[in-house]
Amino acid sequence: MRTIIDFINNLFNIQNETSAPIIITLMVFILGFILTGFVNIIRSYLTRRSVRRLFTDLLLEISRTAMKQADYFKDFENRLNIENRDFFKLNKTPINHLDNISKLSINTFHEAYFTGFENICKGKIKQRAFNKTWIHISSLSFWEQRIPNEIKEFITKFNFYEDKRNEELETWRKISDQLIYAVQQQGVEGQLREYFSKYDKIVYGWQVAGQNTHYFVVQRDLIEPLRALNREYKELPFVLTLTNPLLGVTAYYDNLVSLLKVNQKAYHSYYQSYRNAARLISKAAKILR
Repeated sequence: MRTIIDFINNLFNIQNETSAPIIITLMVFILGFILTGFVNIIRSYLTRRSVRRLFTDLLLEISRTAMKQADYFKDFENRLNIENRDFFKLNKTPINHLDNISKLSINTFHEAYFTGFENICKGKIKQRAFNKTWIHISSLSFWEQRIPNEIKEFITKFNFYEDKRNEELETWRKISDQLIYAVQQQGVEGQLREYFSKYDKIVYGWQVAGQNTHYFVVQRDLIEPLRALNREYKELPFVLTLTNPLLGVTAYYDNLVSLLKVNQKAYHSYYQSYRNAARLISKAAKILR
């Protein structure tokens, strides 16, 4: 300390009475600067730690709800079958905090993990985990925006094919009632008797079947047997008129089957994507914790 005082005295040609207050002022200033810097370092550290905790908590919640949605997609995939007699219902759960985390700056989280004295030794594994996390968050955000439109398109197409099928079915019913009544008025003998006997048996069998209005039951127990019957008695003059609406019913039924199969594959893909994203985000959160 004496050497510093002597140096200042010689440098500025002043006495101890003058240099001492200067030195004290400088020391207070330097000490204050050091303390302020230390406080800022601690404050920045605590902020980064809070941000890291927030980020991992958000990731774990996103992972949990994404996995739940993956299970819903799997259930929906299993329902998308023409033989299914339940409603084609897709349960939907919001991916908690997905919108919130997407709106936050990636730089804020990056600084929390890769700046500061506590992050000096952070390796490449954490960097890869951090990068993978944002890739899957972006993918989930994209799918969450896309899926409602796909559901709407699926419902629109399904309703269209269903309405057209029902129209053809109603056309067949009206034509069959008119033709059968007209033919029976003229008397039923020979092949006509055989035809109508088999016809009545098919219709009765369908009517007493359980859930006889279901697409699959109607097609299996009514439409296909009637088409086979009409092929057997194709020489009868009215058979072609009865067959045309049955072919229409079958065409739109096949459209329904194809639509369900296409969407079944799509939602199996969503199931896998959400499940994989949930697992990888959860794994990344544990690495980043």
